[in-house]
Amino acid sequence: MASETYAPLTEADFEQSHPNSRKVYVEGAAGVRVPMREISLTNGESIRVYDSSGPRGFDLHVGLPELRRDWVLSRGDVGEERRQGVPRPVLKAKAGQRPTQLHYARNGVITPEMEFIATREGLPADFVGPYSGDGIKVGSGFLDGMGVAEAKAAAIAWL
Repeated sequence: MASETYAPLTEADFEQSHPNSRKVYVEGAAGVRVPMREISLTNGESIRVYDSSGPRGFDLHVGLPELRRDWVLSRGDVGEERRQGVPRPVLKAKAGQRPTQLHYARNGVITPEMEFIATREGLPADFVGPYSGDGIKVGSGFLDGMGVAEAKAAAIAWL
């Protein structure tokens, strides 16, 4: 059985699978760019929803651009480490540091990652930060599709 050569999806692929919509970016206050899908409705209006389709046109064998690297390095609590067999330096916490979103939120620091979540959810960043630090799991990979507003409602219901 012959394996097929990898070919990334093109804009035409997305246009065909998502008619009457286009990918747009909403600029956040901290310089983040949040991908949204602007959908044209039959009444002439449009709505924007979060676009989780990911970056396009990159060879996954080479790797995706390191969009967060500068944000992470600018906080000064991680260093770069070279590892055998890994083409890029790996980021590692410096001794005594806790470079986690939970740690930043508990200390009142609003990170670009929190700004991204807030922009995606249509909320102010100072709303998302405290919920990140209060144990409500906010962020990619934690909510499993649940938005911040739903997480807040669930937390209030749980109390």
